[in-house]
Amino acid sequence: MPGDLSTAFFANFVYGQALDKLPIPTASFAGETVIVTGSNTGLACRSAEKGEAAKKSIVESTKCNFNGVEVWSLDLGSYASVKAFAARATRDLPRIDVQLENAGVAMLRWDWTENNETSLTVNVVSTFLLGFLLLPKLKETAAKFNTRPNLTFVVSDTHFFVDFKEKNAPEGIFNHMNDKSISHNMDERYPNSKLMEVLIIREMAARRSVDSYPVTINMLNPGLCESELAREGNMRIKIMKFLLARTTEQGSRTLVHAAAAGRETHGEYLNMCKVTPTGSVTKGPEGQRAQKRLWDELMAKLDEIEPGVSGNLRDWSVVLQSRTLRTSAALEVEASTDIASSTPETSPPLGVLDPNIVSSPRLERKLVRTTGQQPIGSRRRRVALQNSRNIPFEQLPYQCFQEARKVLLADREEKLKQIEEERHRIAKTQAIPATQYGGEWIKKGRLVRMQKYLEKLKILADINDPVIKKRFEDGQGDMNRPIYRYLADQQWRKQRRLILMQRINQMHIVPDVLPYLNPTAEVKLAFGRRTVQPGAIVDSLVSEKPPWLHVQVFDKGDRLISIAVIDPDVPNVETDGFDSRCHFLAVNVPISPSATYVALDRLGEGTQVLRPWLPPYAQKGSPYHRLVVLIYEQKGGNEMMSSLRETMSSKAKDNFRLNRFTRNLQEQPIAVHLFRTIWDDNTAGVMQRAGIEGANIELKRKKAEKLPYKKKDGASATPALSRQGLMRPRLDHEKVSFFNVHNQSSTSTTKSTPSSKKTASGNSRHLMGLFFKGATLLGTLLLLRSAGANALTPRADALAVVTNAQVQQLLGPQLSQNASIYFPSSPQFANLTDRWSTFTQGDIALVVEPATTQDVAAAVKLANKLGLPFLAVNGAHGSTSSLNTIQRGVSINLRNFNQVQISQDGQSALIGGGANTHEVVNGLGAHGKVTATTNGGCTGQIGPGLGGGFGRYMGYYGLILDNILDMTVVLANGDVQHTSPTSNSDLYWGMKGAGQNFGIVTEANFKIYDYPTSHWVYAEFTYADTEHQLGPVFEAINEINTNSSQPKELGCVYTIFGIDQQYSKTDPIMRIQFSYAGTLEQAQPWLDIFTNLHPASWWKNDSLLPTEIQPAASQDSDSGVCKFGSTWRLFPVGLKAYNITANRQVYDLYKQLVAEHPEFSGSVAQFENYAQEGMRAVDPVSTAYPHRDDAILVSFAPVYAPSEASDAIAFDFGNKAREIWHAGDAPGRQWTAYLNYANGDEPTEAVYGYESWRLEKLRGLKEKYDPQNKFRFYNPLVR
Repeated sequence: MPGDLSTAFFANFVYGQALDKLPIPTASFAGETVIVTGSNTGLACRSAEKGEAAKKSIVESTKCNFNGVEVWSLDLGSYASVKAFAARATRDLPRIDVQLENAGVAMLRWDWTENNETSLTVNVVSTFLLGFLLLPKLKETAAKFNTRPNLTFVVSDTHFFVDFKEKNAPEGIFNHMNDKSISHNMDERYPNSKLMEVLIIREMAARRSVDSYPVTINMLNPGLCESELAREGNMRIKIMKFLLARTTEQGSRTLVHAAAAGRETHGEYLNMCKVTPTGSVTKGPEGQRAQKRLWDELMAKLDEIEPGVSGNLRDWSVVLQSRTLRTSAALEVEASTDIASSTPETSPPLGVLDPNIVSSPRLERKLVRTTGQQPIGSRRRRVALQNSRNIPFEQLPYQCFQEARKVLLADREEKLKQIEEERHRIAKTQAIPATQYGGEWIKKGRLVRMQKYLEKLKILADINDPVIKKRFEDGQGDMNRPIYRYLADQQWRKQRRLILMQRINQMHIVPDVLPYLNPTAEVKLAFGRRTVQPGAIVDSLVSEKPPWLHVQVFDKGDRLISIAVIDPDVPNVETDGFDSRCHFLAVNVPISPSATYVALDRLGEGTQVLRPWLPPYAQKGSPYHRLVVLIYEQKGGNEMMSSLRETMSSKAKDNFRLNRFTRNLQEQPIAVHLFRTIWDDNTAGVMQRAGIEGANIELKRKKAEKLPYKKKDGASATPALSRQGLMRPRLDHEKVSFFNVHNQSSTSTTKSTPSSKKTASGNSRHLMGLFFKGATLLGTLLLLRSAGANALTPRADALAVVTNAQVQQLLGPQLSQNASIYFPSSPQFANLTDRWSTFTQGDIALVVEPATTQDVAAAVKLANKLGLPFLAVNGAHGSTSSLNTIQRGVSINLRNFNQVQISQDGQSALIGGGANTHEVVNGLGAHGKVTATTNGGCTGQIGPGLGGGFGRYMGYYGLILDNILDMTVVLANGDVQHTSPTSNSDLYWGMKGAGQNFGIVTEANFKIYDYPTSHWVYAEFTYADTEHQLGPVFEAINEINTNSSQPKELGCVYTIFGIDQQYSKTDPIMRIQFSYAGTLEQAQPWLDIFTNLHPASWWKNDSLLPTEIQPAASQDSDSGVCKFGSTWRLFPVGLKAYNITANRQVYDLYKQLVAEHPEFSGSVAQFENYAQEGMRAVDPVSTAYPHRDDAILVSFAPVYAPSEASDAIAFDFGNKAREIWHAGDAPGRQWTAYLNYANGDEPTEAVYGYESWRLEKLRGLKEKYDPQNKFRFYNPLVR
């Protein structure tokens, strides 16, 4: 049966209705004001006639004073009516002692009222809107008359009947229930609406405890009574009413009982005038999650109806009636009169410091010293409040303040209009089929960008409101609102995050635990009442019990997180090194911006907790241990539990592989905390109680040898256990997975020095322990003879038959513990070999995921031994056709090399060969640093840099390659070389412009810089009348870039031709993305150039941080353009200036392509203008990059679903576009093609330069460093 509906429940229901006697109330409400709402038959109701009839009945039956009962109009189906009623009650009533919300409707048919289905509007939204609007008056009554008012809601025991399946709806509870196509069962609508009331009331009481709140909030079930509840109901309800319904008088006893009930009923459910438990659907983790999710959604709705109303639950200040703005003197007189006559004194007792008004430095210090409490807000604000006691902040009697508020309110109104316009644009975009956009991901990308801009407008609408700032400073901000999330994020980043990052760097969490950390959420940790600061040492007795966490995220929405607590400092005596131990592991933990509390000991065993809390401890004699708390945001839901349980086996607890855990989650941590533990007087007892062996063992340091020397048996001397000393390698004999070669016996690493080489006996013991069953032939490693169907013809240096086991035996022992091997039968293989453009898939037989430079070298040597081609991969965004020529190859995936480490002097950063632009921008940005990068967040940093590297900072710092100081390179034979201007300088020169031909870069040092500006302006212009506007637009861009004079601040002007269904299905539009490093005032003259050309639409964001420019332009790692699955082809040309005629011909060509082949409607023609001051400042001879005189990059980019027929069409149109652009270039210029955009069919000179000396030098380097042309799959120099 659904919900708690059972035979026993029904029997109790019948007994209660028919036989249980309800007590007659005796409470007196003399001198009090009680508001009772109730459909058409209450005193606050829609029908004035029925209200008057109810009043007459009350007067006749109670013989009470006729003037004591009033009938007011209230329609819960109208938000305007609710707000008007609340305003009148607040204004005209001297007090409100009871607000009894006795309204409900049971609908038989689907109907729509305001912005919800009618049941939801009446029973839920309007009911709580009224309650929240009247809360300030209830609290004022409590303060003024020293009483405790009641806010009482009439619910129903029908909430027991349903299981509330809507609680897990991905689109949101209200959205799901408001969708008639999927939620049309009206039989459950009334019970569900009453269940929603129960959940919300429970959450209200949970947020404001009985001791801290002056109003009792409770709920009651009146039972089945004679009323007009079922006026829209079904026949079953009417029959039950006929047989079992109580009289109206009997039902009213329950209402009076709840209205008079005391503080003991706060948050409780009253049934038959007794506190009873609510239904099971409200209990447990699922109930809590549904309760918080429903709360968040309702608060958002209420704030939409009446901005800021959700804060009424939090704000316990006395709210005076609003005044019109007059002179300051008049306001002071009026305020003082009101306070003296009607407002009680709320100042603290004499001698007690008030943090709201303390203003002198001496008293501020005394406040902190005596109470531990910080002053609230700025000193200026506290002085103003000190002189205007008990006046609401927004009504301070200062004319300058009030005049400024007028200006700010006018600005807010303008922003609200923009918000409505943006919502209209979003709705219009959502209504257009994805096929008309050229694909679902293109439409999704546009919607994501529009939603981000909408959120930004919401913040800008409130950012200057002094009331908002005051509430935030007072700790009363509602984190469901964007403005409070933004303010909290900024506050965290300006202080607490800086301290956290300092501790992370000081204690070498990076790179000892993870190669890269960029926390975007805050986590606080406490044991009991003790809050632990990052890096603090915690007594072992204190940390014996699990802590609680406060995880504050700064973006909207519910989410699931995973929590891992890791100790990376576990001494391993056998290897003279350190292992990692997992002290706690949990998944599927729900949080939201407003639901932040996580108690580790209250998480569900088996449903959430994978490893229960293991008390932290340090072995006696060992240094302190670092305990790192990592918070991950999950992509998967509950299915994450089973997959992680299989991976995180219990035997790995004392040698926990965090990289494997991170790889399973497919995410980096969003939050981090750390503390330390040492051996203390309580550690032995803690270990014994936890069943941990070794409490009686003490570690002692050995005296280290002065210098390594050879012993008589030929073995090397090994220093003693030390954080800074060398270590012997770990011999790991655990069973190796058939699909993943993780944690093979390999060299371990200490915190600062590499390990010594593995002994021969160690390798032998490990190989003897490897045993594999069911190994299949690795068919993709077999070379088929061209003349025979089944015969095998291997190369001279290849193995005729190679099994998975043999590959593992050959390569596994040479890999480090975090490296992996994947075969075609592995579940991860498809994702690891997928590429941005399906045209460049190639044929991959084996994927190696190295973790160290030596791993890369080992993979290269194995490929050479087997006679297999190999290819290094990072973001897999290369689009050249030469990538498609690799056959039966080894893919070396570099994503583990994603570290970004800033040097001690802050002048350089070590960046891994697998780091993408998003990681570089945010990793450096966390320290106020920047370097040259590409525009796209998902592309690599080093890969594009080897071929040039264009981006927004090019005017300041040149190309990416111009900022490379040195590189670590794995050559074609597996040797590792360090290249710099002073070491292998010839290779260093060739790598900077043609690097893909010579080696694999595992890491490089880059020059980094302080932010040149902390502000960016981003704008987007759409020109729909391309036929007539094409000429003026490109003439304007030519004028900006005359003689490559585009200012360095104007980082990028990026233009496309494309189809936008909002304007036309057949005629391409022009869209310009404008990026300027500076303030709006500085950017305005350049913006005016494009606004004066009359765009069909345009928008700007003029307050971006440097780390926000990529998301604003929809170029971050999650944007649609980064998605895999389509075929992308690029046909590029480098130009000196735009030829308007040529651009018009390309426009006509594009229009023809889309008209004849609609499947290409997602294609674009790209025109890229970058500031070139920084690039031109570099001597062209100093690097292999040949095209420093190209001022413009243009490319024709067909985008389509994979097919051979479409491939031919794409090449035909792309080649024509290239020819048109080149023919229109400056006379005498050779055709040039940017290496990173090259299609793959261009002449070598077009890609690598026409100077004979440059090509000869490059070919000489090729002969020296790669004579067998192993590196030949990325626009090769030698074909």
